[in-house]
Amino acid sequence: MNARDASTVHPRAHERIWSAYLVVVVAIDVVFGLRGEDPGPRWHAATHLVLLAVVLAIPRLVREERLPLARAVFTAPALLFVFSSLAWVLPALHPEPFEWQWIAADRALFRGDPSVAAQALLHPLVVEALQACYAVFYFVPIAVVIAAWRRHGRVAFEQCLLFVEFGFLLSYQGYLLWPTLPPERFLVHEVPIQGLWLASDLHAALATAELHRWNCFPSGHTMLSVMSLVLAWRFVRGVFWVLLPVVLLLVVSTVALRYHYVVDVLAGLLGVPLAFALGARVIRT
Repeated sequence: MNARDASTVHPRAHERIWSAYLVVVVAIDVVFGLRGEDPGPRWHAATHLVLLAVVLAIPRLVREERLPLARAVFTAPALLFVFSSLAWVLPALHPEPFEWQWIAADRALFRGDPSVAAQALLHPLVVEALQACYAVFYFVPIAVVIAAWRRHGRVAFEQCLLFVEFGFLLSYQGYLLWPTLPPERFLVHEVPIQGLWLASDLHAALATAELHRWNCFPSGHTMLSVMSLVLAWRFVRGVFWVLLPVVLLLVVSTVALRYHYVVDVLAGLLGVPLAFALGARVIRT
């Protein structure tokens, strides 16, 4: 898919994506969570039903020419909310952790723990560069969406935004099914994350800022950054070449800085073609 066939975007693709995600999440809450005593799944289901009502109301309340802007304004806080709200429900839905399964998978593949082996790379200057790339993750898809809009107009903007939305929500489904905490909570690392300037503080802040911490499998940083590269290649090649080294270092940082297991990264890479294949079915007319 490229800029020339962007006109195949379905006029209600945004509502399709969000409705499918919210219905599936509420169904999981009902089937697996409502029978227990923990109130988390009930609150989770109720708030997602409210969010579904908002999604369906947007095209009825906003003029057609303003819909792209309204959907874009809705997207950022909605994605942040559904991500953070997983903290309410995951302990109730999944009392058994998945971490040791992924640790065992990493050890089977590499005969050791990759994040521990990566300690040899952690010169303070390297840490500074890796942490900076990891921290700019959210700006990568934003840059691509804005660049596509400036180069090709409204429809390209909508298409890129829709694929980014779909990718985020697909990764959230992974967190819901396989909640996983990061390697730094389970493995012994003798070398601290120590940069030269801001890296150490930034690493600590990111580790404590997220309400939802079971967000390792798949690696959303890997998945969405690579998806953004694919979209940049299709729509704005210049942006692709600017972002390529940043994304490569970002992917390395996910393991080196102990945010992810390698199997998380592999799952994120496998999620890229899956997101484009499934997303195309929903987004195209």
